[in-house]
Order: sequence, then C-alpha cells, then structure tokens
Amino acid sequence: MTTKPKASEVNQSVIEGWKSQYDQVMKYVAGDGKVAYFKNPDMASLDAASAIANTNPIKSNLILAKACFIGGDEEIISQDKYILGLSNHLKSMIVKIEGELSTL
Repeated sequence: MTTKPKASEVNQSVIEGWKSQYDQVMKYVAGDGKVAYFKNPDMASLDAASAIANTNPIKSNLILAKACFIGGDEEIISQDKYILGLSNHLKSMIVKIEGELSTL
C-alpha cells in the first residue's frame, strides 16, 4: 500500500504527478481548513458504492470517499463530521462524457 502525502507535503509537483496519473484532481477544503485531494472514481469504486446506496447511503459515501482519496488530511475520510460535509460533493467527482444514441 502506498503512503498518501499529508496536506503539508502536497505541492504543485505532487499535484502535477497526480494529474498525469489520474487526469483530474479535485481539492476539498473543509470549513476548518483541513484539506483533502481526490481523483475521479473508477467503475469498481462506483459499483461498490452503488451496491449499497439505497440501503446505506452514508456507508456508500464513505466507500466512494476512501476510494478516491489520494492525499491530504486523512481526518476528512475518517471522521464522521468531515464525511458528512464532503457527502454533498461526491457526485461531482464522477466524470462522464455524454453522447447521443440514434436509430439507424
């Protein structure tokens, strides 16, 4: 398991490395200044989160947050008060490219 950099260790070089690895990187700043960085979820993470979304939406959010966390203050994905604050933003992590389907 790779150690994820703490918020104080993240600089532009780290962010550029993440961008080349994950394409898009998102930064979440909690109201008290704690910071976390996230990548977009992959299909396996989305599948795991959506499998329980109807019966346990809070755990679904936790699965998605932990799967996408790439660095920063780990409290954001380990403490309830931060997970609850982050929950409103998790859907915006999902990137999809829409298309058009037509009958030929």
